[in-house]
Amino acid sequence: MQAQNVQSKQVAQPLLQKGYSGQSVRLLQQLLASFGYKPIGSDGIFGDQTESRVKEFQSNNGLVKDGTVGQRTWDILINQIPTAD
Repeated sequence: MQAQNVQSKQVAQPLLQKGYSGQSVRLLQQLLASFGYKPIGSDGIFGDQTESRVKEFQSNNGLVKDGTVGQRTWDILINQIPTAD
């Protein structure tokens, strides 16, 4: 699997962190799964598993490993969507 660099867009996404829930969290979980980070399903709840995967993603992408999904984390998740070879 390789990252496809799609046309760079900066779409404002909400700040997400542990304890949050909703459609934005579900999108986050789906994007993490597309990169190979498997939270427990896409239930829309930002719990321990999602936080752990976010920190792993941040660490692997040169971001501050704080578990909070801010604009820089969103930018990488959205603009470098993995594709199958």
